[in-house]
Amino acid sequence: MDYSALNSSPTYPIARYNQEVIYQSAIGAPQILSISRANIVEEITGSYVDGDLRKALYFVRNTDGTYGFRGNYIGSAGLFMGYATDELYLLRAESAARTDRLRVALQDINALLSTRWKKVNGISTYQPIEEIDADDLLAFILSERRKSLLFRGLRWYDLKRLNRDGANITLRRRIAGQEYVLLANDLRYALPIPEDVIRISDMEQNPR
Repeated sequence: MDYSALNSSPTYPIARYNQEVIYQSAIGAPQILSISRANIVEEITGSYVDGDLRKALYFVRNTDGTYGFRGNYIGSAGLFMGYATDELYLLRAESAARTDRLRVALQDINALLSTRWKKVNGISTYQPIEEIDADDLLAFILSERRKSLLFRGLRWYDLKRLNRDGANITLRRRIAGQEYVLLANDLRYALPIPEDVIRISDMEQNPR
């Protein structure tokens, strides 16, 4: 999907059944994840460079200066939980980078990002990557995966698999003056088994 052809004026600028959607699935977002309440951290909003249309299409600036997310693929409030071709491009690019097929990885990531940049005289202003170290390419693809697939229910699993491999990503949030921290590979990454399941099955509870 050519992002330069989208109109950023509507509250939700990306249509529900757009050409990237392979399998449409959505859930209603709880109020805490609404545009005005789920404030996106600067680490994300500040990661988009000039010319990258994702920032304008994915986020809206609230009256208090924070940013809310609006770039779901359902054209309304809620969260897209289906499959779309942008995710598949990123999956194939990552897989190719991890298996030393750098040409394939470069083709896929460049093809995707060229559709996310503004155009001048009908030509994308995105500058394709041509030469890059294998490790740097993988890091770049993972960064673009995070920037492209927000609020699709994927980040939690990415954090678990990347931290397992040594990424050492620590989550920090400050709320009402108190900082909350989730360390890499923390036991809290495994959700507790419901107590009624424990009672009827004699399963051991996940260590907390």
